[in-house]
Amino acid sequence: MMPMDSRYFFLGQRAAMALLLVVAACLLPQYRALAQSTAVYSTGFEPTEGFNIDLPLTDQGGWTGVGSDTLPEYRGNGIVTNFIEGNGQHAFIGYVPLSGTNDTLNVWRPLNYDPIAAGTPVVRFSVSMAIFDSTNAVYDRFRWSVYNNSNGGQRLFSIDFDNSTLEINYILDRGDLVPTGFAFSPGGKYDLEVTMNFDENLWSALLNGVLFVNAKPVTTVGLPLSLGDIDAAWVYGPYTNAPGNNFMVFDHCDSRANPVVITPSTQPLTLWTGTL
Repeated sequence: MMPMDSRYFFLGQRAAMALLLVVAACLLPQYRALAQSTAVYSTGFEPTEGFNIDLPLTDQGGWTGVGSDTLPEYRGNGIVTNFIEGNGQHAFIGYVPLSGTNDTLNVWRPLNYDPIAAGTPVVRFSVSMAIFDSTNAVYDRFRWSVYNNSNGGQRLFSIDFDNSTLEINYILDRGDLVPTGFAFSPGGKYDLEVTMNFDENLWSALLNGVLFVNAKPVTTVGLPLSLGDIDAAWVYGPYTNAPGNNFMVFDHCDSRANPVVITPSTQPLTLWTGTL
Protein backbone atom coordinates (compact mmCIF):
# COMPACT_ATOMS: atom_id res chain seq x y z
CA MET A 1 0.00 0.00 0.00
CA MET A 2 1.20 3.50 -0.77
CA PRO A 3 1.59 5.68 2.33
CA MET A 4 -1.11 8.27 2.47
CA ASP A 5 -0.95 11.75 3.94
CA SER A 6 -2.90 11.47 7.17
CA ARG A 7 -2.79 15.13 8.11
CA TYR A 8 -6.31 16.41 8.47
CA PHE A 9 -7.42 19.68 10.00
CA PHE A 10 -10.70 19.79 11.89
CA LEU A 11 -12.58 23.06 11.99
CA GLY A 12 -16.10 23.97 12.96
CA GLN A 13 -18.32 23.22 9.99
CA ARG A 14 -19.61 26.76 9.55
CA ALA A 15 -16.22 28.41 9.99
CA ALA A 16 -14.71 25.83 7.63
CA MET A 17 -17.31 26.64 4.98
CA ALA A 18 -16.52 30.33 5.23
CA LEU A 19 -12.81 29.61 4.89
CA LEU A 20 -13.35 27.38 1.85
CA LEU A 21 -15.35 30.09 0.10
CA VAL A 22 -12.56 32.63 0.64
CA VAL A 23 -9.87 30.22 -0.56
CA ALA A 24 -11.92 29.18 -3.60
CA ALA A 25 -12.35 32.81 -4.60
CA CYS A 26 -8.59 33.37 -4.39
CA LEU A 27 -7.73 30.24 -6.36
CA LEU A 28 -10.31 30.65 -9.13
CA PRO A 29 -8.04 32.72 -11.43
CA GLN A 30 -5.35 30.04 -11.19
CA TYR A 31 -7.60 27.25 -12.45
CA ARG A 32 -8.96 29.41 -15.26
CA ALA A 33 -5.43 30.08 -16.45
CA LEU A 34 -4.45 26.42 -16.34
CA ALA A 35 -7.52 25.46 -18.37
CA GLN A 36 -6.07 27.22 -21.43
CA SER A 37 -3.66 24.43 -22.33
CA THR A 38 -2.01 23.33 -25.56
CA ALA A 39 -2.05 19.65 -26.50
CA VAL A 40 1.53 18.55 -27.16
CA TYR A 41 0.71 14.85 -27.69
CA SER A 42 -2.01 12.43 -26.64
CA THR A 43 -2.79 8.80 -27.46
CA GLY A 44 -4.82 5.86 -26.19
CA PHE A 45 -3.08 3.33 -28.50
CA GLU A 46 -6.39 2.47 -30.15
CA PRO A 47 -6.93 0.97 -33.64
CA THR A 48 -8.53 4.24 -34.75
CA GLU A 49 -5.17 5.89 -34.06
CA GLY A 50 -3.36 3.34 -36.23
CA PHE A 51 -2.05 0.98 -33.51
CA ASN A 52 -2.01 -2.73 -34.43
CA ILE A 53 -2.02 -5.38 -31.70
CA ASP A 54 -0.03 -7.75 -33.94
CA LEU A 55 2.97 -5.43 -34.29
CA PRO A 56 5.63 -4.02 -31.93
CA LEU A 57 5.00 -0.55 -30.55
CA THR A 58 8.23 0.55 -32.20
CA ASP A 59 7.49 2.22 -35.55
CA GLN A 60 3.76 2.57 -34.84
CA GLY A 61 2.23 6.01 -34.48
CA GLY A 62 5.65 7.64 -34.62
CA TRP A 63 6.98 5.70 -31.60
CA THR A 64 10.65 4.70 -31.43
CA GLY A 65 12.28 1.89 -29.45
CA VAL A 66 16.03 1.65 -28.79
CA GLY A 67 18.08 -0.85 -26.80
CA SER A 68 21.29 -0.30 -24.87
CA ASP A 69 23.18 -0.84 -28.13
CA THR A 70 21.47 2.37 -29.45
CA LEU A 71 19.91 0.38 -32.31
CA PRO A 72 16.17 -0.02 -32.98
CA GLU A 73 14.66 -2.70 -30.73
CA TYR A 74 11.50 -4.53 -31.76
CA ARG A 75 11.41 -7.07 -28.95
CA GLY A 76 10.01 -6.45 -25.49
CA ASN A 77 7.36 -3.96 -26.62
CA GLY A 78 3.97 -4.00 -28.28
CA ILE A 79 0.22 -3.49 -27.96
CA VAL A 80 -2.10 -5.54 -25.71
CA THR A 81 -5.69 -5.42 -24.47
CA ASN A 82 -7.60 -5.97 -21.23
CA PHE A 83 -4.74 -5.51 -18.76
CA ILE A 84 -6.21 -2.20 -17.60
CA GLU A 85 -9.94 -2.65 -17.23
CA GLY A 86 -12.06 -0.53 -19.52
CA ASN A 87 -9.11 1.01 -21.37
CA GLY A 88 -9.23 -0.94 -24.66
CA GLN A 89 -5.76 -1.27 -26.16
CA HIS A 90 -2.62 -0.21 -24.32
CA ALA A 91 1.12 -0.37 -24.90
CA PHE A 92 3.59 -2.52 -22.97
CA ILE A 93 7.31 -2.97 -22.40
CA GLY A 94 9.03 -6.01 -20.90
CA TYR A 95 8.02 -9.68 -20.79
CA VAL A 96 10.13 -10.90 -23.75
CA PRO A 97 13.96 -10.74 -23.55
CA LEU A 98 15.54 -8.07 -25.72
CA SER A 99 17.69 -8.92 -28.71
CA GLY A 100 21.43 -9.51 -28.52
CA THR A 101 23.17 -8.11 -25.45
CA ASN A 102 20.64 -5.36 -24.82
CA ASP A 103 19.75 -4.94 -21.15
CA THR A 104 17.70 -1.75 -21.37
CA LEU A 105 14.87 -0.57 -23.59
CA ASN A 106 13.55 2.95 -24.09
CA VAL A 107 10.39 3.62 -26.08
CA TRP A 108 9.12 7.10 -26.84
CA ARG A 109 7.21 9.30 -29.20
CA PRO A 110 9.28 12.40 -30.10
CA LEU A 111 7.79 15.66 -28.81
CA ASN A 112 10.54 18.18 -29.64
CA TYR A 113 8.79 20.97 -27.81
CA ASP A 114 10.34 24.14 -26.42
CA PRO A 115 7.98 25.20 -23.62
CA ILE A 116 9.75 28.47 -22.79
CA ALA A 117 10.05 29.66 -26.40
CA ALA A 118 6.40 28.75 -26.99
CA GLY A 119 5.30 30.79 -23.99
CA THR A 120 3.87 27.68 -22.31
CA PRO A 121 6.49 26.86 -19.67
CA VAL A 122 4.38 24.45 -17.60
CA VAL A 123 3.95 20.96 -19.08
CA ARG A 124 1.81 18.28 -17.48
CA PHE A 125 2.33 14.65 -18.47
CA SER A 126 -0.19 12.04 -17.39
CA VAL A 127 -0.40 8.29 -18.02
CA SER A 128 -2.27 5.27 -16.67
CA MET A 129 0.06 2.37 -15.88
CA ALA A 130 0.37 -1.01 -14.19
CA ILE A 131 3.36 -3.28 -13.57
CA PHE A 132 2.72 -7.02 -13.70
CA ASP A 133 4.94 -9.38 -11.73
CA SER A 134 7.45 -11.96 -12.93
CA THR A 135 6.77 -15.68 -12.73
CA ASN A 136 10.46 -16.58 -13.08
CA ALA A 137 11.62 -14.99 -9.78
CA VAL A 138 13.65 -12.27 -11.56
CA TYR A 139 12.51 -8.68 -11.08
CA ASP A 140 13.43 -5.62 -13.11
CA ARG A 141 12.93 -1.86 -13.06
CA PHE A 142 10.50 0.24 -15.06
CA ARG A 143 10.90 3.96 -15.49
CA TRP A 144 9.49 7.14 -16.93
CA SER A 145 12.32 9.38 -18.10
CA VAL A 146 12.21 12.95 -19.40
CA TYR A 147 14.74 14.07 -22.02
CA ASN A 148 15.47 17.44 -23.59
CA ASN A 149 16.03 17.85 -27.33
CA SER A 150 19.70 18.87 -27.22
CA ASN A 151 22.61 16.73 -28.45
CA GLY A 152 20.37 13.82 -29.38
CA GLY A 153 18.44 14.05 -26.12
CA GLN A 154 19.90 14.48 -22.63
CA ARG A 155 18.14 12.81 -19.72
CA LEU A 156 16.79 15.35 -17.25
CA PHE A 157 15.14 13.12 -14.64
CA SER A 158 13.47 9.74 -14.18
CA ILE A 159 10.83 8.13 -11.97
CA ASP A 160 11.91 4.58 -11.12
CA PHE A 161 9.63 1.67 -10.15
CA ASP A 162 11.79 -1.11 -8.69
CA ASN A 163 9.87 -4.37 -9.06
CA SER A 164 12.30 -6.23 -6.77
CA THR A 165 11.60 -4.01 -3.74
CA LEU A 166 8.34 -2.40 -4.94
CA GLU A 167 9.87 0.97 -4.03
CA ILE A 168 9.41 4.15 -6.05
CA ASN A 169 12.51 6.29 -6.56
CA TYR A 170 13.55 9.27 -8.63
CA ILE A 171 16.80 10.01 -10.44
CA LEU A 172 17.98 13.50 -11.31
CA ASP A 173 20.48 14.29 -14.06
CA ARG A 174 23.48 13.45 -11.86
CA GLY A 175 22.32 9.83 -11.78
CA ASP A 176 21.82 9.21 -8.05
CA LEU A 177 18.86 7.03 -7.07
CA VAL A 178 16.72 8.76 -4.42
CA PRO A 179 13.98 6.84 -2.53
CA THR A 180 10.62 8.61 -2.26
CA GLY A 181 9.38 6.51 0.66
CA PHE A 182 6.42 5.36 -1.44
CA ALA A 183 5.72 1.90 -2.84
CA PHE A 184 3.49 0.27 -5.44
CA SER A 185 1.65 -3.04 -5.76
CA PRO A 186 2.17 -5.35 -8.76
CA GLY A 187 -0.91 -5.49 -10.95
CA GLY A 188 -2.35 -2.31 -9.45
CA LYS A 189 -3.52 0.40 -11.84
CA TYR A 190 -1.95 3.80 -11.16
CA ASP A 191 -2.47 7.25 -12.64
CA LEU A 192 0.83 9.10 -12.82
CA GLU A 193 0.92 12.86 -13.32
CA VAL A 194 4.15 14.84 -13.68
CA THR A 195 4.12 18.65 -13.74
CA MET A 196 7.22 20.37 -15.10
CA ASN A 197 7.79 24.11 -14.83
CA PHE A 198 10.62 24.76 -17.27
CA ASP A 199 10.67 28.46 -16.48
CA GLU A 200 11.33 27.78 -12.79
CA ASN A 201 13.36 24.57 -13.37
CA LEU A 202 11.10 22.51 -11.08
CA TRP A 203 9.04 19.33 -11.34
CA SER A 204 6.64 17.44 -9.08
CA ALA A 205 4.73 14.17 -9.42
CA LEU A 206 1.47 12.64 -8.21
CA LEU A 207 0.47 8.98 -8.12
CA ASN A 208 -3.27 8.38 -7.84
CA GLY A 209 -3.55 11.97 -6.69
CA VAL A 210 -0.93 11.65 -3.92
CA LEU A 211 2.11 13.93 -4.11
CA PHE A 212 5.25 11.77 -3.89
CA VAL A 213 7.88 14.03 -5.48
CA ASN A 214 7.73 17.74 -4.73
CA ALA A 215 9.58 20.65 -6.36
CA LYS A 216 12.76 18.94 -7.55
CA PRO A 217 15.04 20.55 -10.15
CA VAL A 218 14.51 19.58 -13.78
CA THR A 219 18.27 19.93 -14.20
CA THR A 220 20.98 20.32 -11.58
CA VAL A 221 23.84 20.82 -14.04
CA GLY A 222 22.48 23.52 -16.34
CA LEU A 223 21.24 21.35 -19.20
CA PRO A 224 19.02 23.09 -21.80
CA LEU A 225 15.42 23.26 -20.59
CA SER A 226 13.39 21.83 -23.44
CA LEU A 227 11.18 18.77 -23.89
CA GLY A 228 12.50 16.25 -26.38
CA ASP A 229 10.56 13.16 -25.28
CA ILE A 230 9.13 11.27 -22.32
CA ASP A 231 10.26 7.64 -22.37
CA ALA A 232 8.92 4.43 -20.92
CA ALA A 233 12.01 2.41 -19.97
CA TRP A 234 12.72 -1.21 -19.02
CA VAL A 235 15.97 -1.83 -17.13
CA TYR A 236 17.08 -5.39 -16.44
CA GLY A 237 17.39 -6.23 -12.76
CA PRO A 238 20.22 -8.23 -11.15
CA TYR A 239 21.14 -10.17 -14.32
CA THR A 240 22.05 -8.26 -17.47
CA ASN A 241 21.60 -11.39 -19.59
CA ALA A 242 18.50 -12.86 -17.94
CA PRO A 243 15.54 -10.52 -17.35
CA GLY A 244 12.33 -11.20 -15.54
CA ASN A 245 9.16 -11.75 -17.51
CA ASN A 246 7.56 -8.85 -15.66
CA PHE A 247 6.14 -6.06 -17.80
CA MET A 248 4.61 -2.58 -17.63
CA VAL A 249 1.45 -1.63 -19.51
CA PHE A 250 0.56 2.01 -20.05
CA ASP A 251 -2.26 3.95 -21.64
CA HIS A 252 -3.71 7.42 -22.11
CA CYS A 253 -0.35 9.16 -22.53
CA ASP A 254 -1.12 12.86 -22.51
CA SER A 255 1.21 15.88 -22.56
CA ARG A 256 -0.23 19.38 -22.29
CA ALA A 257 1.48 22.76 -22.05
CA ASN A 258 0.12 25.69 -20.08
CA PRO A 259 0.94 29.34 -20.77
CA VAL A 260 1.11 30.63 -17.19
CA VAL A 261 0.60 29.63 -13.61
CA ILE A 262 -1.14 32.35 -11.63
CA THR A 263 -0.25 31.82 -8.01
CA PRO A 264 -2.82 32.46 -5.30
CA SER A 265 -2.96 35.98 -3.92
CA THR A 266 -0.25 36.73 -1.39
CA GLN A 267 -2.49 39.22 0.37
CA PRO A 268 -3.29 38.12 3.92
CA LEU A 269 -6.67 36.49 4.42
CA THR A 270 -8.87 37.84 7.17
CA LEU A 271 -10.63 34.89 8.79
CA TRP A 272 -13.96 35.67 10.35
CA THR A 273 -14.33 33.71 13.56
CA GLY A 274 -17.92 34.54 14.36
CA THR A 275 -20.90 32.30 13.78
CA LEU A 276 -23.11 32.23 10.70
